[in-house]
Amino acid sequence: MTTLRRSIPLLSACALILFTSGCTNTYPKETNYGLVQQRKESLNQSRAYQTEQQAKSIIHNNRTMAYDHNLSTQIAAMHGVMGAIVMRTENNAYVAVMLDRSAAGTKSGGNERFTRGPLDPKNNMPQPYYQNLYTNELATDFLGYDTVKDHRNLSHIFKQRIAEKIRAADPQVHDVYISANRNFINQLNSYKLYSTAGASLQPYIGEFNKGVTQIFGTEKLP
Repeated sequence: MTTLRRSIPLLSACALILFTSGCTNTYPKETNYGLVQQRKESLNQSRAYQTEQQAKSIIHNNRTMAYDHNLSTQIAAMHGVMGAIVMRTENNAYVAVMLDRSAAGTKSGGNERFTRGPLDPKNNMPQPYYQNLYTNELATDFLGYDTVKDHRNLSHIFKQRIAEKIRAADPQVHDVYISANRNFINQLNSYKLYSTAGASLQPYIGEFNKGVTQIFGTEKLP
């Protein structure tokens, strides 16, 4: 996915780093999306995310998109989620999440990368922080949170809970797409920054459709 490099409004470091964050909440350490009981219960539930793609191939041909602060805040408050950005189109919700260690069973396999970066001896701050402070690159090695390249490596239960919360909050949502891919997070963060600054997102709809096609594909899921 092409990472945007257009100029964006100058925001505080806190706003850029935390985006929509659930950091003010406390989480029970025993939260686990991988428990056997939860997996058994899910067998009797219809899947709440990428539902249309279960039955047939699809096309991401969205005509409008908007940053949804309310949905973003609700997903960010979930166990295992450091922050979230939700984009609503005319029919769907596209969700970018950054993971933390407040829950188990959110993913399988390793992270895209997990490091806090070398300390800069001059200022005692991780160097990547300065390299990315005024760009759209929210997900970087500096923060040390988890990103997952392939959305299929996020656990079913975790994605199911996110999608259920989205649908409960907005029954008009036709389908839900969820990813913790680093490029996807950074792309949606750009749109969020443009939107909160009062800019129209309509010029980026073609770019957005191309990006979500790359992330989620169009073929019928196995």
